[in-house]
Amino acid sequence: MPEEVFRKAVDDLSAIKYSGRLSPHFFGEPLMDKRLPELMAYAHAKLPHAQIVIHTNGILLNYEMYKKLVDSGVSGFLVTQHTKNFPKSFTSIIKDNPETQNVIKVRNLEGLALFNRAGTVKPPIARKMKSCHYVSDEISITYTGEVVCTNDFHVKHSFGNVLNNNLLDIWGSEWFKQIRKEVRKGKFTLDMCRKCALHEE
Repeated sequence: MPEEVFRKAVDDLSAIKYSGRLSPHFFGEPLMDKRLPELMAYAHAKLPHAQIVIHTNGILLNYEMYKKLVDSGVSGFLVTQHTKNFPKSFTSIIKDNPETQNVIKVRNLEGLALFNRAGTVKPPIARKMKSCHYVSDEISITYTGEVVCTNDFHVKHSFGNVLNNNLLDIWGSEWFKQIRKEVRKGKFTLDMCRKCALHEE
């Protein structure tokens, strides 16, 4: 993501003193971006009340990077196990530093019902929904600035672009509000929503 896009989204949120969660990822591994500590420092400076949570597979997370990110304002790490074993560089963070236990949360997805990501993947146990609060709780911003549902990997339905509009105006647009209202009631009009809710193959 160009810094212009990142800074624009953060700046828009700063206008309302945003205090929700900010997580820098969209179907990717955020620790592959060497700019991450610098970008998180910018977000923390602009959004001091937000919870900055890094979602990662843990493979690239060592203690040095952990410290850099925490010092940059990161408040938590959600580490999802996708490999049989974590590398020692990650496990040693928790083992050798007890203070990290309240900062790093590790989860394993085995046996859990998961989203099919708007029909993109077929998890062993797919989550079937009668209603959806997902897009009401969180959104994603792509590297080009498109505002989408966090399950919309293929960017089938953009609700607006932060480079052309204020993020708050996009969130408050009548169309987006209507979509959120409909899916909360179980009315899935967008094709991605029907596929994600397993109402359509």
